[in-house]
Amino acid sequence: MKKIILLLSITALMLQSCSSESDNNSKLFGRWYIVSDISNGTNITHTICSNNGNRDYCDFISPNIANFYFIDSSADDICSDEFALSPSTFTKNGNTLKFYNNGVLTATYTITELTTTSLKISTTYTGGSRFTEFSSI
Repeated sequence: MKKIILLLSITALMLQSCSSESDNNSKLFGRWYIVSDISNGTNITHTICSNNGNRDYCDFISPNIANFYFIDSSADDICSDEFALSPSTFTKNGNTLKFYNNGVLTATYTITELTTTSLKISTTYTGGSRFTEFSSI
């Protein structure tokens, strides 16, 4: 009887940990707007349109597609178009987020925060580091 109770307890714990990881992964899917982007201590400027409020963003689409969109603005900040980088695939394992282009690893990030409204990622690479913050609203 003790073995059955132990087995049921372990099974329940395994299902709970799988469920929370799955819930955490599902938070990643959707549209994320770039709030701040800092590379080697320098703020990278991203477009926010004065005429319609559009701004640079990334769509994480199930099961593993990431599309990055950048707004094209004229000198007077009237946004006319957006362009997309070629779609990337990604993997998420715990707090590690890896991006691939045509099957080749292009970037590895650490997720420092992931909630329903906030995504913060960071990376280090030869000669530098980068921290990017996204918002879902």
